[in-house]
Amino acid sequence: FMCYCKNSGNDLAQSIADAEAKIENVAAALEEATQRKEQLEADLKEHTANRDDAKDTMAKATALREKEEAAHAKEKSDLETNLAAIAKDTMAKATALREKEEAAHAKEKSDLETANRDDAKDTMAKATALREKEEAAHAKEKSDLETNL
Repeated sequence: FMCYCKNSGNDLAQSIADAEAKIENVAAALEEATQRKEQLEADLKEHTANRDDAKDTMAKATALREKEEAAHAKEKSDLETNLAAIAKDTMAKATALREKEEAAHAKEKSDLETANRDDAKDTMAKATALREKEEAAHAKEKSDLETNL
């Protein structure tokens, strides 16, 4: 038993010394882990705030994009409506102009035909009058010749 107390005292002292050294190591590791935990919590808080800011920014950008898309859609619709109205108006004016030109052409053609008929009648009347005049002159000449013979 004596031997046990002697040996066990040394072993116990050694165990205590090892445990005290281990306590210092564990305390340093604990302090380091505590600091690391605080740093991670601060980083997490910062990242969470950054994520919330990013979500906010995305929501604002999405809202702006939707607003711009709606304005673009309205402007596009207005332009398409105006373009359709211009096309319709242009077609109506082109049709009216074509009809006016066709009417003017028909009148001009009719006027030319009337003028040609009138010219033909005048020419015929002049030719008939000239022939009658020549026949009368010829008859008079014939009569004069017969009288002289």
